[in-house]
Amino acid sequence: MFQGFASSAEIAHVESQKTPQDRRSFLLGAMSKVKSLHMNDKVKIADALDVSVREVPTVGFVSSKAFLRDVGYQGSVVYKGENVIADINGHETVLLINNFFSVRCEETEHAVLLAFGPSYPPLPAEDGNQARDFWSGFIKVKSEPDSEQLFFPLDCIKRKIILYKCGNGVISVADYQREARQLPYTIIVPVYIECGDMLSIQGELFHEIWFGHVQSVDHCQRTVDVFFFVESNRRKNLFVREMQGRHGRNTVSWDSVIGIASGEWVSRTQWRKNE
Repeated sequence: MFQGFASSAEIAHVESQKTPQDRRSFLLGAMSKVKSLHMNDKVKIADALDVSVREVPTVGFVSSKAFLRDVGYQGSVVYKGENVIADINGHETVLLINNFFSVRCEETEHAVLLAFGPSYPPLPAEDGNQARDFWSGFIKVKSEPDSEQLFFPLDCIKRKIILYKCGNGVISVADYQREARQLPYTIIVPVYIECGDMLSIQGELFHEIWFGHVQSVDHCQRTVDVFFFVESNRRKNLFVREMQGRHGRNTVSWDSVIGIASGEWVSRTQWRKNE
């Protein structure tokens, strides 16, 4: 893979899995576009790679897309014009990709792959930290990127992101590839109740959970008719009907339903709750 190019994402993925591992990222497409590097570009590249300006060549190969093995599930293709979060000097930074470069510095065995583009300034909150959306936890940045363009190694890219304009010069960063984290609220998953379900129902006391076998569902009144089941005196987690006959039927409001109970029917009249 001369100069770090691969003809397709599939080939790049295969090459990135080889041992010993030479590369985790590749530029994609034909190695046909060459761009002159001005002194200002060479200084930025030298700073990004921690080498002297003399070691940076005067030209570099250019591509509009790249394959990154460590981004997303089994790698991701990042295109020119997309937004990413990259580790710049130890800080996660929101950037716009304007191009990808392959340069071969003096005394290096392999070409170095770089991304190029401006960063978005972080939006400060009142406490001095970066502003975040309360519900999603996504960070916010200013809508206008910096005028200064950055060069940074391709392997600095951590995640692909999507930017959403919030108005008033603010952008919310949809960081959909981030690691799972604790949300500031409890997620409530709606329950679609059907006949035959065994429901967990809020009892009279806060710690009480009742179990009701659904006989009918009234969508207009938002209620269900159930037969209540109580735990057997003989076996733990085995439940039997509380009352026999039609008088054992009870109407329960949807507001009292906690969710679908987890368990299995042992017989037509006995139900076992999963531990």
